[in-house]
Amino acid sequence: CEAFMVDAGWFGDVLKNWGGNRGDWTPGDWMPGGIDGVREYTHKKGMLFGLWMEPEAICSLSQTFKNHPEWKVSYNETGKRFYTNEEEINFGIPEAAEYVKTSIKKVIKDFKLDFFKIDYNSHTYEGVQNMIEGYAENDTWRHYETIYSTFEEVHKECPNVMLENCASGGGRNDLGMVSRLHYSCESDYSIFPFSIRAINGLSLFIPPESLAYYHNHLQPANLMTDIDTHLRVLLFCIPIFVGFGAQDADFSSAFFVKTREYVELHKGFCRGVLENAPVVYHHTPYIGVYDDADYCVLEYGAKDKSKGYCGVFKLFSNQMDTYNLRLKGVDSSKKYKVTLHNSNDSFIVSGFELKNKGLSIDLEATHTSELVLFEAVE
Repeated sequence: CEAFMVDAGWFGDVLKNWGGNRGDWTPGDWMPGGIDGVREYTHKKGMLFGLWMEPEAICSLSQTFKNHPEWKVSYNETGKRFYTNEEEINFGIPEAAEYVKTSIKKVIKDFKLDFFKIDYNSHTYEGVQNMIEGYAENDTWRHYETIYSTFEEVHKECPNVMLENCASGGGRNDLGMVSRLHYSCESDYSIFPFSIRAINGLSLFIPPESLAYYHNHLQPANLMTDIDTHLRVLLFCIPIFVGFGAQDADFSSAFFVKTREYVELHKGFCRGVLENAPVVYHHTPYIGVYDDADYCVLEYGAKDKSKGYCGVFKLFSNQMDTYNLRLKGVDSSKKYKVTLHNSNDSFIVSGFELKNKGLSIDLEATHTSELVLFEAVE
């Protein structure tokens, strides 16, 4: 592991569920050593340290809400003022907007973060309005004016801090957000086959080296497919492991041995492609997350066509059939060493044949896969 993040739940005077104290962005005495202690321990292990925050939220249980109940979003209806069900700060109130901006900077600077994760789980839609100089103004205007300007200032004041964009596990990937943060998350669809289908769709407009995948985020994820297919998904973006099981788990078991193999594969062969802005070839571009589809096929290749890899994921049908894979990230004038990961068979073949004749990929059942690695040879 190269980095460690403390996710939701680190804040507030009393240990509650992760959402209970949102709005209070200081750690409680209940955390031994505090955030500083966790950071220092992480750094001693040679890893980067990061922290989660949902700065736009204000929970009714927080001290911030008790001090400023008027900061919570509300709307007018028949002349009366109502609180919405969403626990979000009203950015039309200058003091509230300044509190959010100050809190984000304070958390980043005071805890000396290497990376920072912003989450967003509210859904106010277009129901929130503020009366500004006699005009009804939608809350979204001031909201994003504040969020955008905050991260523009963070870039200048903390240029070495990496910024992670997350919203309900994969939302808010508009140009305004992705242009101001370094990478985006896909977490709430992290169960096969939705995981690879979501990455397939997101990589149509987000470069895979700027896309993080929360592996094992959902508890039954490892039960939905074979272990190789489960782990292959993490090769197609930045893998974030949400824990490794119980504290007393047997890390010598086959599951962890296999996990280490895929971590080494990602940091070795795959990173050589990912870290250099790969060309993304969508063999099945428009299958969505729920639409009927037999396969999801995704290929990443180096710009100079020197190497690449492709995943063939079978989504439907328990019958044995053959998928004809014609690789796109190869040069017809070159020869390539091709490795089929399931069997570990390797062979030399021309780029012309890979592009035009293709490879026959045989998969026996639904929710199985094959990984094809290719690299040019002299």
